[in-house]
Amino acid sequence: MTDEVELVSAWGPLIWPFYTAMALGIIALILQTVVEIIRHLIGIFVIDGLENPNAKMGA
Repeated sequence: MTDEVELVSAWGPLIWPFYTAMALGIIALILQTVVEIIRHLIGIFVIDGLENPNAKMGA
């Protein structure tokens, strides 16, 4: 961690917590994108498809 601070503000907050939050958000977005791609590929390549959990029984 560095002692880098925001020089524009009179408060001079530390910058690393903001950079850390942005990095974690980007990592979460990438992970979600990968999972969605995998889910779509499963839906495309599985012939029978996955059973619909929202379907009514006996209908």
